Amino acid sequence: MKYLLIALVLLLTFISCKKQPENIRKEPETLSGKWNYSQRFYSIGGPLIYESTKNLKQWILFATSGGSFSRNMPDFKNATSYEIVDSGKVKFNLPSQQPGSRLFFYKIDTSTNALSLSPADFICIEGCGYMFEPQ
Repeated sequence: MKYLLIALVLLLTFISCKKQPENIRKEPETLSGKWNYSQRFYSIGGPLIYESTKNLKQWILFATSGGSFSRNMPDFKNATSYEIVDSGKVKFNLPSQQPGSRLFFYKIDTSTNALSLSPADFICIEGCGYMFEPQ
């Protein structure tokens, strides 16, 4: 009986131990920082299609304070600042055009260390958007 109890304690000790992952990525917690444009995605009615855009060497930069926004991407050329609307939406301010802002859904995927931005308007009925990697 004594040996059975010792075996049970040892068995529970090994079962309850968890192995730590060897490669832990630094996970972005906010939009702040510089993001490199890595892919675009869209759909024509079926599953999403992803195309690499790394060769374009384009980026966006969310300032850590004040909401200022910089970029070298033509698609965001009129955006001068941003506001976080909630945990899944960001509004880009476009003072030089009408309407004066554009709303995007955003998601930071901690498993791939990527940011996705998708327009929250009628333009992407089937689904479309941009993928970014942190710099």
